[in-house]
Amino acid sequence: MYHFIVNPHSKTGKGKKIWSLLQSELVKRKIFFTVHYTQYAGHATELSKKISETYHGIKTIIIVGGDGTANEVINGIDDFTDIIFGYIPTGSSNDLARGLNLKLNPLEALDHILAPKRVEYIDYGSVTYADGTPRRHFFVSSGIGYDADICYDALTSPIKTFLNKLHLGKFTYILIAVKQILSNRPFHTTAILNGVEKRTVPNTVFIASMNHRYEGGGLSMAPNADFTDGEFTVCFVNNISKLKIFLLMPTIFVGKHVLFKGIELVNCRSIELKTDRPVTIHADGEYGGTKDHITVTCHQKKIRFLL
Repeated sequence: MYHFIVNPHSKTGKGKKIWSLLQSELVKRKIFFTVHYTQYAGHATELSKKISETYHGIKTIIIVGGDGTANEVINGIDDFTDIIFGYIPTGSSNDLARGLNLKLNPLEALDHILAPKRVEYIDYGSVTYADGTPRRHFFVSSGIGYDADICYDALTSPIKTFLNKLHLGKFTYILIAVKQILSNRPFHTTAILNGVEKRTVPNTVFIASMNHRYEGGGLSMAPNADFTDGEFTVCFVNNISKLKIFLLMPTIFVGKHVLFKGIELVNCRSIELKTDRPVTIHADGEYGGTKDHITVTCHQKKIRFLL
């Protein structure tokens, strides 16, 4: 049986219309399913937890929403042994769908879920907080600093709602990124890779641990990231001026930012980050507070996904 977790408010309310279309198709095909609507922030976490604990045997959970909804869903489950995920993207960013090469058209995505080419085990990440804050899982990426500030601003700014109504939601992160350049304050970071390799990162702009290629609505932050290899591609950006950040922004769309000084990509299974002041953290674009000590860990091939 398919369990659909639907965010009717995704993409400024268009999620409801999309689900109506999908539901009609499911009924037409006589598919047996349950539907669970999210009603508030964090509700998808409660719903996925309830599904995983209430139903016996293999549970196929289909997420109908954006990357934020997907992130909430994964955080409601502690044991993924009996879970299979599917995803019908209805958000404004849809970086998870891009990374997995999923169809963006809802009916085409549904077709692939009902008749998948394969079921593949993929990696997921987790952020552990040194102060005891409950850890957070993520599908796509986690970051600290500038990119996390952009994500937080996007969650709280009316710009995103306005642009979604104009079908220009993908430009949300671009506009906010330009705005954030002006207020960005670098910080000092000590990073420990795989529990062994220690490096200092002076004048850190941001550090992003990428499980997939894209974040921020299609920015190719880690062009060679592999969501099955058990490692993140960590993007370090430091010792770089605000002007240079502005000039390099267009290169991120095609993954050419990696060619410039001040930007480095490193693969690792885990990374511990200690900063000289609390900085903003995100997981799949969701706000993770402001902290000065976290550990980000990759869990290899623990989640089954319909592809």
